[in-house]
Amino acid sequence: LRKELYSTAAQHFLKAVQINSMYPEIWFMLGFVMMKSGDFVSAAGALTRVVQQNPDNGEAWNNLGRCLEEQDMIKEAFFALGEATKYMRESYRVWDNYLSLALRNESFLQAVTAMEHLLELKGKDGIRPAALELTVNQIVA
Repeated sequence: LRKELYSTAAQHFLKAVQINSMYPEIWFMLGFVMMKSGDFVSAAGALTRVVQQNPDNGEAWNNLGRCLEEQDMIKEAFFALGEATKYMRESYRVWDNYLSLALRNESFLQAVTAMEHLLELKGKDGIRPAALELTVNQIVA
């Protein structure tokens, strides 16, 4: 979809949640289109509603993590991605995102856990040499 269509879609989803706010699927779609349109603050608000109503929605946690990261809320984003890994254990993309934030958050033991899962999921293609080098250097230091 083009950016202007995301804005139109967001207006319709906003109307839908004003009518009935108890549908996490609509909140998810609202958060998704807001995220795609670049409104990460509003997207984070909508996705927070999703995980409040449906705490095992790994995709919502993942998207919330992305929105929080875009706002430089690294610790909060790292927590959200940690929740996403609980529900999307087989998602290479989620573990890769988690690894990136673990490194930014200087959580090197979690980075090792992420690398272990990436290795299991993708084999040698799951190895990120720079991440491995940084983590080993920090653990050994």
